Amino acid sequence: MGRDNESVISDDGPDPMDSAMEHHQRLVKLQQQRAKRINAVNVAYEAAVADLRARALVFYKEIQRKREQSRAYRIMKMLHNHERRQEIEAKMMERTLKIHAAFGIVEDIMMTGYRGREKDAKSSSAEAQAGIPGDGEL
Repeated sequence: MGRDNESVISDDGPDPMDSAMEHHQRLVKLQQQRAKRINAVNVAYEAAVADLRARALVFYKEIQRKREQSRAYRIMKMLHNHERRQEIEAKMMERTLKIHAAFGIVEDIMMTGYRGREKDAKSSSAEAQAGIPGDGEL
């Protein structure tokens, strides 16, 4: 029986249990390193996504600001044009009234002249019928 004990216990080679433990510890260490690398990549990814979202938000807000600024400019331009139109219409109305008044004066002068010529024509006609010599007869 002594021989059986000697074949089981041997000091000349590495113990298979120690080797398995070393492999297991190395495997655990590699898994931990892998988990750390994955975690680092995940943190970097989340930071990049957060940065991209922040830049997109800033870009969107800038576009909104420009749109609002453009809209405000167009509204102000419309108001300015409306006021300018009202000023032009008021000036046109004033000038139209002045022209109308001037034409009224011209018309009155023309009518006065017409009435005077008509009166002269009637008096000449009446004189000619009455036989009274006029300016042209001697």
